Formats: sequence, structure tokens, C-alpha cells
Amino acid sequence: MRKKIKLRFVDSMSKDVKNEMFYKFLTTHYDIDEDSDPDYIVSGCMGYTFAKYEKCIKIAVIGENIVPDFNIFDYAIGFDHLKFNDRYLRVPLFYFYEVYGNLEEDKTSIDTTKLASRKFCCYVVSNSKNASPLRDQFFMELCKYKKVDSAGRHLNNMGGSYLKDKIEFVANYKFNIAFENSSSDGYTTEKIMEPMSVNTIPIYWGNPSVDKDFNAKSFINVSDFKSISDCIEYIKILDKNDELYSEKLKENWFVDGKKHDYEKELIAFFDNIFDQDIDKARRINLTGYQSMLRRKIEKYYNILSFIRKIKGFFKKYIK
Repeated sequence: MRKKIKLRFVDSMSKDVKNEMFYKFLTTHYDIDEDSDPDYIVSGCMGYTFAKYEKCIKIAVIGENIVPDFNIFDYAIGFDHLKFNDRYLRVPLFYFYEVYGNLEEDKTSIDTTKLASRKFCCYVVSNSKNASPLRDQFFMELCKYKKVDSAGRHLNNMGGSYLKDKIEFVANYKFNIAFENSSSDGYTTEKIMEPMSVNTIPIYWGNPSVDKDFNAKSFINVSDFKSISDCIEYIKILDKNDELYSEKLKENWFVDGKKHDYEKELIAFFDNIFDQDIDKARRINLTGYQSMLRRKIEKYYNILSFIRKIKGFFKKYIK
């Protein structure tokens, strides 16, 4: 019998929290009662509602390149390679994508003849806001060798809203520029997996320790080269030599061909929290400077939320 948990989801990335992968995971493994007065909250990083819940157990789920604040949250799940007793678990968000489960396969027997004859390279970016300029710079430099088809809204060179299904589009190419928006140790998103899922070699930049998540021989890591020019020279060699390209493509995506068992770790993490009495499960202090700090943060977030509401009002009704 599944344990019943009074839990509320706040500050989610999606407008409908039920569409979120983490919601689906928790409701699959636990009997969740979304009570208005919860014992626990699971908070994303897209708002400040968490500040209203002082006495319940707060669990942060980090989906962006930020470090969880353990003065605010009792527990956290994120990208960073941290160790903090039972308060933190590293589970990259890419685990919750369906394609993750499809990457564990023996690739040595795949027929690379057709795969090596595909179009050269693609680039799919919808928004350049807050992204490292290195991504666009790399795209421009690679285009000097051969045209890189760009089908996103950003730097589109294929005309209009060409792209309907990113993964289906990427499958037509030998390479895909799969850069993160920023580089931090541990921060690996789904970007590297999307081309992998259709046997397209990712040209990756981002997490310096990405080889802990994926087999370094199976993709091109821009950070392994002294310069962009050196990396592009290597891409040229693979592009011109089908045998070398096929050899790389046959490398398993995961180290030793095995994916990490995040599900087992997640269940153990939440069981540890939910099996304790509320007072014993709490890790932040309800008194002292931590409490003072959280009250200051709550006031700041309340002011910020009010300002946003005012801006929204003027934007909607005043032109």
C-alpha cells in the first residue's frame, strides 16, 4: 500500500503542474494528497510561492543552472555534484525525458552506411536570451566549412517556421550542435540526448564533467579542444571519412553501455523524507538567523510579485 502524502507542487516550469515529469514520477510512486495545508512542498525554480510555506518541509527541484539554497529548502534535487548528508540528491533533469530510457543499447551492430550519408549538420535554437555567445560563434565558424541548417527561430536560415518536430528533424543529419546555454560542472540537460536518440553525433559544449553522464568517445566535446578551429578541423575529418564517422557512431552513449539507476536513488531519497516524523524530517532552522533571512526573502518576493502584477495590469489594459 502506497503511503499517503499531503504535498503541494509550487513554482513549476509548466502552467499545468500535472504535465511536469516530476509530478508524474511522484504520483506514480506515492499517494499524493494535494492539500491546501500541506506537510511538504515540492518547489520548482520558476517563482516565489515557496516563501509562503514556513513550517512545512520544503523540497527544491532544480531544473535550471542554479545551485539550491539550503537556508531556504530542507532538501533539494539538482544538477550539481554536491554531497550534503541526506539533504541533496543529484538527478539531472534529462532523466525524466523518455529518450533517456531508449539510449541503453548495444550500438556495435547498427548499420552506419545510410547514417554516414545524411546531410552535414543542424542547429536548432529558439531563444538566445542569457545564452553563452560561444554557441552562435561556433555555428558561424562551422558554416564557413559547410552550411549548417538552422531551423529554430534563432538564426534561422531555412525560411520561416520550418521546424515542427526537433528530434525528427535532427535525425536527417550526421551532426547536431548541442550546446548548453551556460557551462557549470554537473549541468547536463536533454540537449545532448536528443541527437543521440536518433543516432546523430552531438557537438556538445557545457558541463565540464559531462563524461560522468555519457561516454566521452560517443560525442564531440568542444571543451576537449584548444580552440574552436581545432574542433572544427576534427569535425571535418569525421565528415570526410565515413569509416571514422561510423566508428565513433558505434560507441555506446553510456559509459559501459549502462544508464544510471536514478529511479532507485529517487525513491530512497523520498522514502527517507516521508518515513520520518515531520519535526525530525526538517533540516532548516525555524529560529535564529536562518528564519530572519527567510522572512527578508519572503518580503522581497512579495514586493517583486506585486510589481509584476502591476506591470501585467498595465500591459493588459493600457496600450
